Formats: sequence, C-alpha cells, structure tokens
Amino acid sequence: MHGKIIFFISLFLYFVGMNLFSIPSLGSDITDRDTEIIELKQQEKPSRSATTTEVKAYIEDWKDLNVEIINYTGQVAVHVYGSNNTQYTMFTSYDNGFGTLDISSLPEGSYTVYITLENTIYQGFFERGTH
Repeated sequence: MHGKIIFFISLFLYFVGMNLFSIPSLGSDITDRDTEIIELKQQEKPSRSATTTEVKAYIEDWKDLNVEIINYTGQVAVHVYGSNNTQYTMFTSYDNGFGTLDISSLPEGSYTVYITLENTIYQGFFERGTH
C-alpha cells in the first residue's frame, strides 16, 4: 500500500513538473527562427532500460547550440570540436533537461558535437559558414 501511494505521488509530481517546467521542444515554431537541427548518431549502446532516452541538438540563429534531453536523469556533457576551437558545457538533467552552449564566437569551419550521458555518447556534425 505504501509503495502505491509513493508511486502515485511521484507520478503526480512528474506531470505537475512537466507543466511548470516544460522545456522547449522542436515543435512547429522552429521554422520561425534560423534553426539548424543536428542529426545525432548514438556511438555506444547502453544496457536495456524501461524508458527510451531521446537526445536532440539544434543551433538557433548561429548563436547557441541547444541540447534537449528526454527521459534521462544525470550529468550531460556537451563538447564541440573544430580544427582550432573547442567549446564545452555540462548540465544536469532531471528526467528532462535542456542545456545551451554559446557558439557565437566560433569561426567558419566544420565541427563535431559529442553529447555524453553516463556511458552513452551521441555524435553529430555541423558546418559554420558566413551566417
């Protein structure tokens, strides 16, 4: 009985938290901005889990690299590597998380993005031109 009460309280707090602290999504308003979605490939296959973690990355107005995490709790490390530049940020995701990395100072060139969640690495690429 006690376990069921805790479960329902947790479920209630989860849905209330989702409404109060909702994170931006890649919905229909994404076309209203200068946004580039980065295709991510999972490098390591984690052990099976009851929930599927989603990782999304996109660039807004060539100023920010945004990372959206769904169904994951833990540290998130974001690295951007270029020929002469490296950018790095870290944030904590509590089931759903959102982090931003300022890339406005990166010069033109090709860049690799690595997003690390515990033992799982996601990799993506983007080109910065004259934006």
